[in-house]
Amino acid sequence: MAFIGRVQDLEYLETFYEADGPQLVAVYGPRHIGVSEMLKRFSYGKKCVYYAAQEQVAQRQARDFAKRFNSQIDNVETWKDALAQCIGQYDGEQKLVVLIDGLGAVVASDPSFLDGLADLLTVQLSQADVLIVLAGHSIELFERHVLAEDGPLGELVGGSVRLGPLSHWESESFFPKYEAADKALMHAVLNGSPHYLAMVDPSVDASENIKRLVLERGCLLENETELILHQDFREVATYNAILEALASDATQFSGLSEQTGVEKRKLSVYVKNLVDAGLVERVSPVRKPDASGKRQGDASRNSRSEYRLASTFLRFWYANVVPSKSDLSFGDIENVYRTSIVPRMNAYLKDPLTTMVKAWIERANALGLLSKEVGEVGPAWKTDANVDLVGYSEDGSYAVAAIVQVQDGKTGSADIPSVDEVRDALQVETVSLFVFAMDGFTGELKAHVEDTGELTLLTVDDLYAEAKEPTVVVKERRPAPAAKPKKALPFVVEDDQPRNIRGYYAERR
Repeated sequence: MAFIGRVQDLEYLETFYEADGPQLVAVYGPRHIGVSEMLKRFSYGKKCVYYAAQEQVAQRQARDFAKRFNSQIDNVETWKDALAQCIGQYDGEQKLVVLIDGLGAVVASDPSFLDGLADLLTVQLSQADVLIVLAGHSIELFERHVLAEDGPLGELVGGSVRLGPLSHWESESFFPKYEAADKALMHAVLNGSPHYLAMVDPSVDASENIKRLVLERGCLLENETELILHQDFREVATYNAILEALASDATQFSGLSEQTGVEKRKLSVYVKNLVDAGLVERVSPVRKPDASGKRQGDASRNSRSEYRLASTFLRFWYANVVPSKSDLSFGDIENVYRTSIVPRMNAYLKDPLTTMVKAWIERANALGLLSKEVGEVGPAWKTDANVDLVGYSEDGSYAVAAIVQVQDGKTGSADIPSVDEVRDALQVETVSLFVFAMDGFTGELKAHVEDTGELTLLTVDDLYAEAKEPTVVVKERRPAPAAKPKKALPFVVEDDQPRNIRGYYAERR
């Protein structure tokens, strides 16, 4: 197994390992995103006690943890006793690393755990050379309690890492011989989840893997959504209905209430719970800063915040599998895939591809390839220009914008707004416009771009290649600034070399 990326996160954890005195760090993220595996990687070469908490009574958990440290310890009654004895007895030359994975189970069994840990770090362990890492999957627990400034741990938590899906560059390590379109498809359907990606058989094509992993009766991911919901919720039927409505593009409370039959007052609680579990995310448009750098925008405009499924696997499941569940259970897999899924595939890929284009632009921004450095890149306010992504310079005079086309067939000039329309819609002086098209571009549009240099065209192959320097269009049609030298970014490196991408264990096949 080769370890792919997560280097920035690992290096961040190393800073706490190298620091003097007791250190406390939080590492968390949704299930199947690689929290445990990254911690195991971090523990290599260190004096480490790793404990994966189970749903047991607190005393049993504390004793099991203590025995991980020293099999002779059997007289502890509480978590506070276990931590005090184990860490207090350690006299090794290296810093001790204590990894507590599954914090949700610990706190559920012992609600006083965080308070007890705070007492220990403040008094008994204030001079201990230890790094304690609290890890788990409960987004709410970490962000509202562990990391809260007014929480029991307060300022004792030195830092945190919230892990997300692998990038599309990292995912391709699981199927390096695939064509770019198939790489993007598998990355989207499996949500960049290392747990899911490890199930892919790269000897067969993407469509066959989707059928085997997601569509066939008894497939590996057949019960995945039910397991996820049952682990976190009681009213599974209601949450299922909300997730299905979100997958059908009901993104605000009015549409969700209409589709699910749940009144808005109660719906807000359900949606909040889904957000806390990391299954749903709230998406807000990027606001344009003024000359002073202050963000503008009005939440009452037509593009106010929306809710969407955080996992592209869940989006695929609820949009494609759930409506055809009866036919799939009957074994009509080929027909369902051909007649129901393939015709809607490009539309499904809109959000995942937009995320990939966003990552591509952020990479170009980090490499200094844009005319000006921009801040956050994200959804644009809805305008007649139909821009999908935008990022603004600090003074708001420059914008990088992207349009993501997933229509069947090649994209031509008639399918996209002019650069002037985009610039005026964004109310900026200069703009770099990227247009991505899943099915490529017409010869007419390619010739127009070659003659005028007004915008930059991107295909799915480009998303896996080096960043391009965009054309900059200015209000007065001044010449674009001199080209900056391109910088290479090593997204594929050999084992044990420094990397600047996130990653996971991927089997070399």
